[in-house]
Amino acid sequence: MADPTNTPMPPSTPIPSGTPRSTSPAPPLPDLAANGLTSYSHSSAPLAKPRVLHIGDPVKYNFETYASFSTACDIVRPSTPERARPEFVKALKEERWGRFDAIFRPFWGTGGEMGQWDAELIGLLPESVKVFASAGAGFDWADTKLLGSRGIIYCNSGLAAAEAVADFGVAMIISTFRHLPWCMTAATSSSGLAFKDCHIRATAISRNLRGHVLGIIGLGNIGQQLASRLRHGFGMEIHYHDVVRKPVSLERTFDATFHETLESLVRASDCIVLCTPSGPKVITRESLAWFKKGARFVNVARGSLVDEEALADALEDGTVSTVALDVHAEEPHVHPRLLKFAGDRAMLTCHNAGGTVDTHRGFEELSMRNIMAVLAGGEAITPVNMHSLDRIQINHLLRPSAIRDEIQTMLTPLPVRSSAIADPPQSSLPDRLAEVLPKGYNFGIYHLSTPPTKTDPLCHAPPKDRADKTFVENHFLALSIDVAKPRTKPHTPNSEPANGTKLETQKVLVFALEIFIFTTAHSSTFFVSKADSTGYLHLLDLPKGAPSLIRDVSTTFVSYLVENRRRKDLQCVVSLFARAQSQYLFPGSVDNKGKHVLDDRGLVRWWCRTMNPLVEKPPSGGNNNAPWKRVKAYLVVPGLDKYETKALLPRGLHSVAENWELGHPLELISHYCREYDYVPPRCLIPGFPDDPKARFRDELDEEASKSAILQVGGSWKSVKSLDQFWETMAFRQECSSGRMTGFLWIVFDAVDYKAPAGTVAAGAQDASQQSGRPSTPPQEGKQLATPFSTPRKVALSPTKRENDISSPTKITSTTTSTADDKNPRKNTESKKKTKKKSKHLRGPITTRPPRIKTHQRNHLSERTPIASAYYYWPPEGRGERLFDEKGYKRVIELLLHLDFSTLELAVGSTRRWVGEVGMGSSWGVDVTGEKEVVVAARQGAGGGTAVVNNLAGLVKRKREVGSEEGKVNVLGGGLTDDLADDWSMGIYKIKHSACTEMASGGARTVCRAARRLGLAPSATLPTRILRPSTTRWLSSTPAQLNQTTKFDEFAAQAEKAADAATAPPPSANNVEGKPRWSYTPPAMKAPVSMQRPKNPKRSVWKTNEDPEVLDQFYERFLGPQGPGMLPDELKWLAVTHKSFDQGRRGFNDRLAYIGKQAIVLEVTKNIISSQPPQAPADSFGRQPFEHPSLAGLENFAVKQPHDVISREALHKLGMEVGLLKVLRWKPRLPENLPGSGVQVVLSGAIHAVIGAIQLQHGAEVASRVIQEKLLKRLPN
Repeated sequence: MADPTNTPMPPSTPIPSGTPRSTSPAPPLPDLAANGLTSYSHSSAPLAKPRVLHIGDPVKYNFETYASFSTACDIVRPSTPERARPEFVKALKEERWGRFDAIFRPFWGTGGEMGQWDAELIGLLPESVKVFASAGAGFDWADTKLLGSRGIIYCNSGLAAAEAVADFGVAMIISTFRHLPWCMTAATSSSGLAFKDCHIRATAISRNLRGHVLGIIGLGNIGQQLASRLRHGFGMEIHYHDVVRKPVSLERTFDATFHETLESLVRASDCIVLCTPSGPKVITRESLAWFKKGARFVNVARGSLVDEEALADALEDGTVSTVALDVHAEEPHVHPRLLKFAGDRAMLTCHNAGGTVDTHRGFEELSMRNIMAVLAGGEAITPVNMHSLDRIQINHLLRPSAIRDEIQTMLTPLPVRSSAIADPPQSSLPDRLAEVLPKGYNFGIYHLSTPPTKTDPLCHAPPKDRADKTFVENHFLALSIDVAKPRTKPHTPNSEPANGTKLETQKVLVFALEIFIFTTAHSSTFFVSKADSTGYLHLLDLPKGAPSLIRDVSTTFVSYLVENRRRKDLQCVVSLFARAQSQYLFPGSVDNKGKHVLDDRGLVRWWCRTMNPLVEKPPSGGNNNAPWKRVKAYLVVPGLDKYETKALLPRGLHSVAENWELGHPLELISHYCREYDYVPPRCLIPGFPDDPKARFRDELDEEASKSAILQVGGSWKSVKSLDQFWETMAFRQECSSGRMTGFLWIVFDAVDYKAPAGTVAAGAQDASQQSGRPSTPPQEGKQLATPFSTPRKVALSPTKRENDISSPTKITSTTTSTADDKNPRKNTESKKKTKKKSKHLRGPITTRPPRIKTHQRNHLSERTPIASAYYYWPPEGRGERLFDEKGYKRVIELLLHLDFSTLELAVGSTRRWVGEVGMGSSWGVDVTGEKEVVVAARQGAGGGTAVVNNLAGLVKRKREVGSEEGKVNVLGGGLTDDLADDWSMGIYKIKHSACTEMASGGARTVCRAARRLGLAPSATLPTRILRPSTTRWLSSTPAQLNQTTKFDEFAAQAEKAADAATAPPPSANNVEGKPRWSYTPPAMKAPVSMQRPKNPKRSVWKTNEDPEVLDQFYERFLGPQGPGMLPDELKWLAVTHKSFDQGRRGFNDRLAYIGKQAIVLEVTKNIISSQPPQAPADSFGRQPFEHPSLAGLENFAVKQPHDVISREALHKLGMEVGLLKVLRWKPRLPENLPGSGVQVVLSGAIHAVIGAIQLQHGAEVASRVIQEKLLKRLPN
């Protein structure tokens, strides 16, 4: 029967927060006997619970955990007299406590009265004992090997003391370098001479820690924390020796160097720290002889590991200068010879390294959880003697799976040994990046991060619900290249000087990427915050057509973080928004001419291509994690419909249609949708830093901050649904500036959920087009108004959650209230009747001191747990440099105040940033690329400059100094005559040189200019380049020209010849009087071979070439003044689709985007300005007050802009005004225009015409045209 004295009592002292402590009461365990878990007594009668023998005093700190522990198990605690060895042996022989399953010793100060656990005591233990969990790190008082032979797992609690011992060890190491015992003794001696002597002489022998070599014997938990503190905090070089070498990824966290032998480590170290568990002596006379002269020695492990007599001799002869000993061989006695050096060259303490309140709290917690883990059939958290147990004994420890799952429910993650350590070491970030960087080129990798820090939740919680506890982890990756100093070019494999001397190089940053990881108990969100380049990557001289280096680095870094931060059975989301900007992270880089800044459309398309490999080959996340059940990418571009957005997805991949959806996953990634039958849109929009949709969300919150609908129902006043939010988003924040902003998500689901309603698959349109039949776009259903009442929480079964999680059932009407609900007075009275009476307290009043926070926790690597219910932070994936939140902000602010406008300034800024981040010590990893550079085949027969389709023709730009005209590619059997290109450029230069040199030398000067250009005037050019008249003129000799031609006539002939050389060749479409947009210039044609259609009956689409027909369309659409409103160039451009002429001439996509925004704005103004229905009066005839400026806002609840300007309406209008006759496009199926997407093309052309008017005449004229010529023709 359990001893009643084991009931926990409230603490009498304040309990400071520390690690590891359960912050919430542990849930009670179920009745284990009902599921088959029993203990066996001599009568073989099953007991209700497992029995635990509690030796020692009651617990002092972890009362919540002990309450659950005592509920799940039958606790038996011997009294103090029973713990004496004779009585304890007698009780075991008599089986006084029955057949117990575990032994629990929560405090090392008591529970050891029975003495050494040797063969006598272990032999008397019942066979039912499976685990022995004790406080403290040492276990020399128990024969753990003999326990293992009996099938008993022994677990210590050394992990709980690792933090305290590491702190104490740092103090001892500082003491050996700064001679603190001598300083303290001199200061307390009350002798002025001793004080002055120490003040003067200690300076001559004291040393800073930075740059010295620290040798750690045993890189366990304590050794790792010591290495982290002293490497990152004090700049020491870390060397270590251990039985088994640690993974390379762990070594890189503190730049550790491994030594195969103890001798090699000792000879290389300035200070030796002993951190090994108990065992044979390590520091002997032989090993002391390997010490450097004047080396230092620190022992925080075991006194029995050191030959103290030999150590005293080493101190006397000067081999060891100073020592710091926390443990001693003959405790509680210190070696008498070592006492001679106390207060001078030796720091001697009383085994105090692990003695903190936090450590003892961890001892209790860890011991109980070790027992619960083993009884649950799982692995012990901190076992010591697993090597002594064979496989058969281990299998006997396993419990039924049902019981194991129930006990596991009360176990919360602790900063303990993770099962992931058993996995094979994964490749580090530098290794991963080396695989995607070009082979033979040197790069620098700089990765810094912060530990998980508590932050504000991303999403608002529904009313009456608690917001998610959220942590954020910041990651920053920078990439640099090596630039040779004398040549300002990077170091390449062939850049070594001829004499074999190595070039002196300097580093310059070329790319940086910032990612925030937001984690909750439900999911992990990887938000790509900023990405920027300096523009100096071109100095690598990579081959043209090589894959994008920046894209590969970005993909690899995001994949690496997802893989190392994945948590079992939890969702991961990668989120970003693409907004084109000249510079983000590198000030002044926009002035670098080598920097290529993408426009808004190009940036969205670039990010889609960058993130697509994550969908094609999702990151695994270790052997313990099963493959993802579902991986899907989502894209939303406010202001674009799904057909226009689809053009931004990666092309040429068959799996894009399966892996991408055009829409948002906000309902899928919100756990509130799994718990409520309706969730307001306000609770689904995440608030990322510097995110336009987050700023719009805050504006809507401020607008409805004092409204009852927000306070009661958690909804906004104007926006009622997510679709309406995205529709309105097109006119707010960055999206309203006429530029495109894309929002992208990648959702990794551990459970195969259904796709949320409202998203359209990327391949849906392809399927409809390939069918060959007319397809009608699905009608968009209208959503009902948001319920005013608070969302109702529902309890879903696991099956229902799994099937219906993506599309929660929403309330569309108010529920019927019962009679009791309508009578609040009756409910109040019933509550008063059922209210329990307060219990009168009697007896003496016991004072309870308040729980005061006594210190600020440091959330760095040594103080932040590896895992919790809200995040997972293993060493893999951490940055090389760890900063707290303030330090990280300072590092980023430093980068934002540097200058990267020129190469010289960029090199200096790089040197300063790297130096200040490393605090004077070198950091960063140098890698050499391993990826073979495969140059993609260039399209086209010629080598001319690629033509970019944009609106550059609308704005005349000044040509840069030193730039030359692109070469003209002419089709001639797939080849271009180089001589023709040379002559064309020569004629162009002669034309401009003649203007300045004719006055002084006339024709002779022009001929001399031709000779300087390497042109022979007697040569002839192919007639396909120059007209016959030009060829005859060039065939003339200078003498003939001088004799037969006057100066003015010759100048006119030269000018005419130059114009003929640069003019396009005659074409079938080059009809006199047509604008240049009515034909295809030769440089825009592609070298394709014309093929006859296999089906002669198949119709061929003919494109209009007559400008008069084009003017007829503008007259029918815009009125009699229509043909004159736009120049010929814009008129042809507005009706040109990108499918025409293979998209090699300008097309109307950008004009259509501008026009669509202008049309939607006008429609929105009409909806708001329309007269709303008058609000009904109440029973007294009173009308509710309504401000005139807000009169039309409620009209958005019944009508949206896309309802008025739908694609069908614009298509019908285009057919009426004859747009199809002048539309320049190439339908895929001329015989089936609806199946070829004629609705999309026609509506886009209408938008483009309005956009052209907006550019040509401004917003006021465009507004009148939209109102009078467009909206009046459309049905209301």
